[in-house]
Amino acid sequence: MTDQTVQHPLIQLQHLSLRVPAEWERLDVTGTEMVIAGPEAAADPQQFRPNLVVLSEPSGASIQQLSTRAMASAMGDATSTYMVSCDLWTGDFPARRLEFTHRVDSLLVDVIKHIFLVSGRAVELTFSCLVGQRSAYAQLADYIASSVEFTEEGR
Repeated sequence: MTDQTVQHPLIQLQHLSLRVPAEWERLDVTGTEMVIAGPEAAADPQQFRPNLVVLSEPSGASIQQLSTRAMASAMGDATSTYMVSCDLWTGDFPARRLEFTHRVDSLLVDVIKHIFLVSGRAVELTFSCLVGQRSAYAQLADYIASSVEFTEEGR
């Protein structure tokens, strides 16, 4: 959940910056630019935490190729994947927004993935939460994606 009138803290990465809620925890995960996770539920610290994973790599692919690859990966890698949509994302650069649901053990996980292509660099923001949490977090996923600004190095 987010109140879009609130200015969330800015996180600066190598190629981009974005805004995330202050109470979200940054985790150190090798092979990613960043992983942040929502607060743990006090009643059940083992519960799935909503999270955002940021990946970035040089790419000569088109945005169409990147979104097709992301859809194929979602369908091939995850168990019981249900593709919901792949839409254009409006902005100053080519982008797509994918939604799908898949099973992780006994949990149904909803994923909202934003894919950007800027100056030969593919950037993925993958937001995951439980299906039951979707109504509380889908707006936050889009808010974070709309806050992305690319640095001069990333353009």
